[in-house]
Amino acid sequence: MPDILVIDNDEDRLEVFVQRLATAGFVSVAARVAATAFDELAHHSFSAIVIDVNFPGNLVDRIISTVASSQLNGEAVIFIISGIPYPHSLRHVVIKNYKIKVLSEPISVDDRVKALKSKISPPDQRLDYDGGINAALQSSVSEVIKFYLGDELVLGDIKIKPTNEKIGPIVSFARFTGRNIFGTLLFSFERNLIEKVGCRMLKEKDGSIFDDEILSDIANEICNQVSGKTRNFLIDSGMDVEISLPNKMTGENLIFVHPASNKIGMIPFGFPRKGLIARFGWGSARNSHVEYCFDSV
Repeated sequence: MPDILVIDNDEDRLEVFVQRLATAGFVSVAARVAATAFDELAHHSFSAIVIDVNFPGNLVDRIISTVASSQLNGEAVIFIISGIPYPHSLRHVVIKNYKIKVLSEPISVDDRVKALKSKISPPDQRLDYDGGINAALQSSVSEVIKFYLGDELVLGDIKIKPTNEKIGPIVSFARFTGRNIFGTLLFSFERNLIEKVGCRMLKEKDGSIFDDEILSDIANEICNQVSGKTRNFLIDSGMDVEISLPNKMTGENLIFVHPASNKIGMIPFGFPRKGLIARFGWGSARNSHVEYCFDSV
């Protein structure tokens, strides 16, 4: 799937720019004539469109009108290459529409790419937050937790967690940092569930013998295993990322503020019992759950 449509009737300049975009990790489509540009816009979705204001046939205004009414490309950012900061015919559009950015010439190819990166990320630096990362976390949580608790454990559907919901009483979290990503992965355990994990892990029969210190260490081990599997997924997706050692929190009515600004995903888990599935449906953070929040940068 292409990311950028580049429209320019100068063949040499077009070729150089498209090659530089490829080096930066973008997938682009080149259009030397208006017919090609409109055909691409009719059949493909783009994150950005780059066009020279001097393209013949008043093409810039026609492209803007087409994109503005397009279901495929209504969210695309339009970059206009121009010899003056605000072409007179575009002044009203630039002021009213934040999705249009004028790049004033002279501007180097590298500066053009830098301007594009300020608005969109190359595909290998973009988190598939609603797809791949959710599936990877579901798989990792299921594999690790069920290893200790067996197939009777139930994973709920992914929820979007409201901020400032209370968690705990046994919590472990790890920080993710890298060149193009940061965020946190957090486990919140109900006491009876983490006690069951401890019995399985330490070959004990009575989980009530574990104090909070031991339960926190067990939670850290779970968090560490899932974080490692998640890191491997992100690396395979092109991310340069490291994880911290897990940190622990214990207590009632804990609140954790994620440093990333993205939405907070949450996957509840537990054993089937009366009322459990109903509570999963509400997505309450008071159940045992894993939550995560990542930003790509």
